[in-house]
Amino acid sequence: MSKPEPKKISPGSSKTLLKGLKALEAVCLKKEGLKQSELAALLGADRSTALRILNTMTAAGYLSRDADGRYRPTMKIPRLSHHILEGMEIRFYARAHLDKVTLETGFSSHLAILSDEQVIYVDGVEGSGVVKVNAGVGNTAPVHCSATGKALAAHLGESNLKKLLYSTPGETYLKRYTEKTITGYPELLEELALTRKRGYALDNEEYEPDIKCIAAPIFDYSGAVAASIGVSGTVSKIDGLNVKLLAEKLMAAASAISLNLGYIQSEKRGEKNV
Repeated sequence: MSKPEPKKISPGSSKTLLKGLKALEAVCLKKEGLKQSELAALLGADRSTALRILNTMTAAGYLSRDADGRYRPTMKIPRLSHHILEGMEIRFYARAHLDKVTLETGFSSHLAILSDEQVIYVDGVEGSGVVKVNAGVGNTAPVHCSATGKALAAHLGESNLKKLLYSTPGETYLKRYTEKTITGYPELLEELALTRKRGYALDNEEYEPDIKCIAAPIFDYSGAVAASIGVSGTVSKIDGLNVKLLAEKLMAAASAISLNLGYIQSEKRGEKNV
């Protein structure tokens, strides 16, 4: 029987990256872990190449090395899978509400989740005639100065919040994006407390000049914050309408999505089920 022809690599593809991805798949599929020599044989590469690939993925947090020299996947991989699956589930329940919010307000709407130390947009609907904001699917935004990020961060608890904001050891600052960005931790805590109290978050030109955003949190069956839904537009257009009315539409949409995710609101306002 003739051997199947190897797949051709598309122009512009990275051979090194493809080898790295193949190596990651191999380690994940090997329950007892994979040694450097085994990976080299599998890739048809020399041991030094296999070691560079393994060291790179270990440094990035995807693999760990046992005392016997075997490499195994870390929990970073299932955590990323969890975010992907969670995003897919929420998108299913949120899509109709994104359409409705954009139709009723004319503003671009977006759905966001937390992924590692940043906000990632998993769905959205563009409003006609509205200035486009960097909130397309797959795009990211900082937690501390985006409305979607603050809506999520307000319900994390302070210990989790610090881990999220200061992921690098020794880091003590919040990056400034505009003149209005909150860069002090105490000031951010006050802002997040206000966000929890009123039920929605605001980004008043804190991430991008002349762009204002409003967002509300979405909770899952356990009472944990799972995502946020928001709208964005120019300051003049947002302020030209009733901000509170826009926020109420978002909170209503967020509540409906949360209900679909199994969330049960406590009788006490603002208290999540545990």
